[in-house]
Amino acid sequence: RLEATALDEEGLFRLSGAVADVLALRARLEASAGGRVDLTHEDPHTLTAVLKLFFRELPAPLVPPDVNQVINAFLVDIDLDAASAATVTGAVEAVRFALAQLHHAGGDDDAA
Repeated sequence: RLEATALDEEGLFRLSGAVADVLALRARLEASAGGRVDLTHEDPHTLTAVLKLFFRELPAPLVPPDVNQVINAFLVDIDLDAASAATVTGAVEAVRFALAQLHHAGGDDDAA
């Protein structure tokens, strides 16, 4: 629904839907037990609020902490406007390596 109709919506993931609407949609989704729920009339901000809530409540983070550290270091430590091409390339490669580790992180029971 979001891809089809709301990608141009201002503040799509920044603005939240009304709390009552978010809770009602969440209840409908939980009650559906994986079945289909009609989202055609839902406010896009309500949809993104429920999606963010889902990710926030996962038992384990979607992006493991070690991968998140590499990404954050890239974002904090590099000034893309002033950096040399070699610095940017090295930082991008570090992030690429960290992201490639995501598929390994899911099955690693020793990481807890």
